[in-house]
Amino acid sequence: MNPDNDPRPWQVESSEYIHQLPWFTVRKDAIRMENGGAIPNYFVFEYPDWINVVAVTTEGQLVLIRQYRHGIAGFTTSFAQVWLTQVKSPS
Repeated sequence: MNPDNDPRPWQVESSEYIHQLPWFTVRKDAIRMENGGAIPNYFVFEYPDWINVVAVTTEGQLVLIRQYRHGIAGFTTSFAQVWLTQVKSPS
């Protein structure tokens, strides 16, 4: 890969926050691309920093969380996750 051949970053012509919560923020940008094309409604989801925890039992099995997700009206299975603001430094 040659970074000299990378396209230029898009130019943000305007930006506004649509919704802001501590765990989820939505921003709407108006974008101008290098080729002159425009995207007037480019939505960006912002999240706080988080970590995924991969827990392994003494038998070598992975510990997963199964939980209901309202957005998809169904269940998912995943590793445990925690916001970094919830993590305490060791004493």
